[in-house]
Amino acid sequence: GGKVVKTIVVARDISEQREVGRKLNKYKNGLRLINYIASNNQFSVDEQIDMALEVGRNYLSLDVGIIGQVKKDNFKLKYIRIDYTTTEIKLKEEYKLNKVFSDITFTKDDVVAYHNIGQSELKDHVCYLDTSIEAYIGIPFYVQGKKQGTISFFSLKPKSDPFDENEIDFIRLFSKWIGFTLERESTNKSMLSEQDMLRSFATFSPA
Repeated sequence: GGKVVKTIVVARDISEQREVGRKLNKYKNGLRLINYIASNNQFSVDEQIDMALEVGRNYLSLDVGIIGQVKKDNFKLKYIRIDYTTTEIKLKEEYKLNKVFSDITFTKDDVVAYHNIGQSELKDHVCYLDTSIEAYIGIPFYVQGKKQGTISFFSLKPKSDPFDENEIDFIRLFSKWIGFTLERESTNKSMLSEQDMLRSFATFSPA
C-alpha cells in the first residue's frame, strides 16, 4: 500500500511541476511577443496597441480585450479586440462609468481579477446584470503620472481557475507598457506640433 501511495504522490508532484513549467513558458512567450511588437518601428502606435491587446487576450484565454479612457463619469472605448468566433458580446463606444466594471478598476491602483463573477460579490453589479460577463481582469493605466483609464480582458464564460500570479504580473507589465507607449506618442505629437509652429513662423518671418 505504501509504494502505491508514494507513486501517486510522485506522479502528482511531476504533474504539478509540468503545469508550473507550462504556465511559466506561456508567460515568457507572452512577454516576448509584447517586446517584439513594442520594439518594431514599422508598426504605428495604434497597430502596436491592437496587436498587444490580441496577444494579451490570447495569453489570458479571454474573448475580449479593451482599453478605455475615463473622463469624469464617462468611460470611452479607445481600443477593442474581440474574438467573434467565441463570443456574441456587443460593445458600445461610450458608457456611464458606473455601468461598467471599470468603475471599480479605476478606483484601484492594482489588478482587479474575478474568474467567476456570478459566484462573487460583483454578481449584483449593474455590468454583470446587463452583460453576464463572468471572467474579468483589469488594471488602471497612467500617462505622465495621471490615471487615464483602464485596460481589461473578459469573457462571458467563467474561467475554471482563479487568475494565477503570472497572469496578474502580465497585466501589470502590460499596463506600464501602455502608459509608456501613450506617453511617448503624446510627446511625439507635441514635438511635431511645435516643429509645425516653428516652420509656420519661419514662413512668415521677414527674410
